[in-house]
Amino acid sequence: MAPKLPLKVLEIILTQIYLSSVIELEQNSSKTYGSGSKSRHYCSLAHPCSSARPSMSSFGDLRLVCRDWDRAFACVKHAYPFFQDVGDVFYPYSCWIKSRVRTCSISGKYRVSMTLQADWVQGVFLALDYSGSGGCSASRQVVIKVFQRPTPEMVTERMIYNQFRPFERADGIQDGISTMLETGYDPMCGVNFIAMPRLGPSLEHLIKLIPGGRLTPKMVVAVAFQLICRLEELHRRGVVHNGIKPGNICLCSESAAHSTPGTLCIIDFDLSYTLPGPGKIPRHTDLKGNKSFLSLWAHHGITQCQRDDLESLVYLLSYLQRGPLPWERDAQLSYYDEYQPPPHIWQLKALTSAKDLFEDMDEAYMHFFKEVKALAFAEVPNYAALKGLFRDAWTRLVPGEVDVSVNWWDVLRRLLKGESLSSIDAVPSQAEILDLTRLPVSKDIQSMSTSSMTPPDGTEIRTPSKPV
Repeated sequence: MAPKLPLKVLEIILTQIYLSSVIELEQNSSKTYGSGSKSRHYCSLAHPCSSARPSMSSFGDLRLVCRDWDRAFACVKHAYPFFQDVGDVFYPYSCWIKSRVRTCSISGKYRVSMTLQADWVQGVFLALDYSGSGGCSASRQVVIKVFQRPTPEMVTERMIYNQFRPFERADGIQDGISTMLETGYDPMCGVNFIAMPRLGPSLEHLIKLIPGGRLTPKMVVAVAFQLICRLEELHRRGVVHNGIKPGNICLCSESAAHSTPGTLCIIDFDLSYTLPGPGKIPRHTDLKGNKSFLSLWAHHGITQCQRDDLESLVYLLSYLQRGPLPWERDAQLSYYDEYQPPPHIWQLKALTSAKDLFEDMDEAYMHFFKEVKALAFAEVPNYAALKGLFRDAWTRLVPGEVDVSVNWWDVLRRLLKGESLSSIDAVPSQAEILDLTRLPVSKDIQSMSTSSMTPPDGTEIRTPSKPV
């Protein structure tokens, strides 16, 4: 009987075989992409992609020799979790959610490459999805929300996305509304996740590129028209968004931009509600959302409905064109001293008139504000009439143009080139659509807002509270 090899010796043997298999992967990549190209395999030994599986199959078969070889195989797999690194970030604490998602491929297909937002127990990450037939060479970028344990926000968002399933087209695409690719629990990483397609930068990030942080009247009218269309579709699906703010409005994805460069997409449904049905009466609910853009009824904990989303849109449009809202300006609170605390935000909202919100703006906004304020609980708005207000405003701003649309990708390209906003808005652009792969990667473009955990434009309220 042949002597039994020590486990350490088996590990050395398997390590050499493993490294030879990785070299074979690199050689196959060189044949496919040309000499000098590096291996594009971001997958792992535990979950190889479709193109890496043939090269690694012979190595994986060695674990079937005997129990000792299987143990040595497990040691090699632990020492070399991935075929290639995607970054030099190191997190020293294994309990961090940032560390957990980098120990394996989530759901066997999503390789985390960048942190967008994260705390100890949950986060939003950019990942590479290599599950397609082309393997790692044809991987696509996705955004993945990760939770150490299921939270009410995660359960709500997953429920809303499942509610959207009957409305999806055959290709799974929904124009203007974010979709869910997959959700579940990964036992290897020990995390719950929601995977979504990657979209472009948000309006919040676009504003940061503009000196003064304000959009032009033409752009704001285009935003108003599109978001009324988006809210109409959401309400038709029985959902109240309850999170309208610049960070939750993104440019459409890069691939979709070639056909619809002016499309804006609504994201982030973790604070959303199911629309109350006919005959329902208002009841008290927990106060949650961004207090700068919440409706007045929401501050008092009244059940959210169509009118609340539209009122949040009112405040968003004022913010985009005129800057900080009246209750956000320090001048409004300057005359209060330590003996007289400042008023609550809901009090300032109640005292703010349409004239204060839309000073020097088109008359369509005043009419829009009055129509929204006149809506009763669960009343279905006349969306056609509301869109007509801004279609008329567009005609006054751009005579002769029928399509209420702005090429946001072209606006972004020009801003990154240093052009002024006035020159961008002067002539309707017919430039080619922005290709992000030709631009220098910046955090402003990559870190699009996909969660309201750390919002850039206000404070989130997620706990029961009195009006604030």
